[in-house]
Amino acid sequence: MPDDNILAAIAALETRIDTAVAGTRAALEARIDGLNASLSGRMDRIDDAATSFRVAVMERFDRMETRFTEIRDDITVTMGRSDKAHEAADHTREELRSLSKEVAILTNKQRMLESKVFDLTRPSGDI
Repeated sequence: MPDDNILAAIAALETRIDTAVAGTRAALEARIDGLNASLSGRMDRIDDAATSFRVAVMERFDRMETRFTEIRDDITVTMGRSDKAHEAADHTREELRSLSKEVAILTNKQRMLESKVFDLTRPSGDI
């Protein structure tokens, strides 16, 4: 009989352990499900935030690319104008050299003519 009491106590203990384990397992599963739902919600918010961030960064890149393109175009136009200004300056310099030569020739001719006029208008007795 004492063995029957021990076996009954062991059976009762096993029943209590099975009940406790089942309750603990159910509580753990409920807690895990709650954590999964919470984690899933957080991951969705992180995904949304990452998508928004990605969109904002790409928009910023697009604006920067557009601005860089505008700057490059401005530089190209400015370089073209600068080249034209250099060409105009070179032509003007060449024209000034040519004009300078012509002025020098005309100045020499004027001096020769003045000398001839002086010779013609000088009284003949002054020689």
